Amino acid sequence: MDNNIPLDKIIARCDEFFNSGDTAGLGEHLRSWLAEAEKKGDLAAVLSILNELAGHYRMSGCRTRGMETVDRIIHLTALPQFRNTASTGTILINAATALHSFGEISRALELYLEAYRCYEVNLEENDPRFAGLFNNMASVYAAMNDPETAEAYYLAALDILHSAGNIMDTAVTHVNIAQLGFEQELQLENAWNCFNSPSAVRDGYYAHTALKCAPAFRKMGHISRADELEKRAKEIYERH
Repeated sequence: MDNNIPLDKIIARCDEFFNSGDTAGLGEHLRSWLAEAEKKGDLAAVLSILNELAGHYRMSGCRTRGMETVDRIIHLTALPQFRNTASTGTILINAATALHSFGEISRALELYLEAYRCYEVNLEENDPRFAGLFNNMASVYAAMNDPETAEAYYLAALDILHSAGNIMDTAVTHVNIAQLGFEQELQLENAWNCFNSPSAVRDGYYAHTALKCAPAFRKMGHISRADELEKRAKEIYERH
């Protein structure tokens, strides 16, 4: 085996597992390569793989492994070679999102603020990565029963997403604003238009986003649209 850890190939394989909905296979793939990276002492590769694992454990609801992974990420990102970079900011966002999903709201907000500091010194203010950060910060404020602050962050994210042409994340943001109780029908219509846009690529991320948004459509009375989103997601996964 090559002495280097082939991160590009590892991530590409992750995408294949993700697009086919093979959650178990994805976890095994990442844990195998994590062990290899640790064996070689490649801390950059270890951190990158832990980042992928944090997202995997979040989506699969594996709290124990997820929390252990987040703790390792926090330890590594504090090392001098990783501190205060844009890449570290992105990794901290992923770790914070995992914390939020596991109910660790205050810790999640701390990491989001640290990620913001990383981005602020490295990125232009309209960089698309800020949109993801603002969306996630908004979700924390929503969980803290501060809908006005949450809406402000969602709207800031929308400005960037529209400029970047990120259709799927735009759809999620509109749904999130609707769930806050602001202009529900308008926001759901905007989200639905995103899913029907000719520019929307019907890939694994489309399927993931559709399944993420369908429950909100259903809860707010748009049953047929929720059914359609679930149907589209199923068709995408069956093709892979």
